[in-house]
Amino acid sequence: MDSGGILVQRRLVLEKWNDKALKFVEEDHFDPDLSPNECLIEIQTSSVSSTDVFIMTGRYPASDLKNKPPLTLGYDFVGKIIRIGASVEGFKIGDTVCDMPLIGGHAKYIVRAEHDLIKVPDNIDTAEATSLVLTWMTAYQLLYRTTAKRAVDNKEPIFVQGGTGAVANAIVALASRAGCTVFTTARKEYHSRLKQQGVHPIDYRVPKWWLKLRKETGTGVSVSFEGVCPDSFKSAAYMLNSKGKLVIYGAHAPVFSGKDQSVLAMAKTLAPIALATLMPWGRSVEFYSISTTRRKHPTWFKEDLTTLFECLSRGEIKIEVTERIKLGEVNSALLKLEKGKYVGKIVL
Repeated sequence: MDSGGILVQRRLVLEKWNDKALKFVEEDHFDPDLSPNECLIEIQTSSVSSTDVFIMTGRYPASDLKNKPPLTLGYDFVGKIIRIGASVEGFKIGDTVCDMPLIGGHAKYIVRAEHDLIKVPDNIDTAEATSLVLTWMTAYQLLYRTTAKRAVDNKEPIFVQGGTGAVANAIVALASRAGCTVFTTARKEYHSRLKQQGVHPIDYRVPKWWLKLRKETGTGVSVSFEGVCPDSFKSAAYMLNSKGKLVIYGAHAPVFSGKDQSVLAMAKTLAPIALATLMPWGRSVEFYSISTTRRKHPTWFKEDLTTLFECLSRGEIKIEVTERIKLGEVNSALLKLEKGKYVGKIVL
């Protein structure tokens, strides 16, 4: 525990857009001045995710990420409070907390305002807790904070594009737990694992796989979740029944909700989805962004994360932490993520 002395800050910095690697920076004499409502947190774990890759390559929506390089990556974190401001009342030194700051998580220390922090139960592993903050929160809100909720509550069939991705795999797990019949795409080597969850997988490398899977669903699914890439939006839309909903999430979603001011970004993403969105009457498209949703509905974030903590504590959900890595291993992990070579969650 910090005794109030000078600290040594360590962080991973993106020096310019499209850098292939993050730079390790060490700062001696790190002694931040806290505002009355702020806490200094010693970070224990943070997620290494595809969102880091989006940010590194400049593809993350500018409206959500206003900072420019050099900047410290790290979309979320779990850590212990080691100092508190004079007016902080809801937390004390030693509390384990989490947040989703968008940047700053890949560091030794971070300063956050009290109102941004959420208490992590003492009986939860910090790596598993970190997995809930961005990945499982996104999945949970896609199922219960979008128009998909009615279909999930009624245990209707759904389709999840790329079912072995971190968020997609969490959607699969939560939807299966809710009693939905789940269809998904995945490489053949992952089918056995998915079938054990009661999921219906198909290899996306099979020619015109969507025709075969659509036939297997019968009349189609009630909701398709798409967060892979614009090129696959059309196949996700094809899976829908006559009243189905296409829910798009991830870094593409803010573009369509008018949050990204880049005309070029909008044009590139709108082109492949144009036909998918011009769907017959009764079908619809919804765009979800976790950061936009948190800004609009700040209470939801705490409510939903608390629900997920409770589910994890009761053993109702299982977090698959694929690998726990150190600061020096982040660049190689990001390269593997970009090439789609991970299933589950990577935690720093």
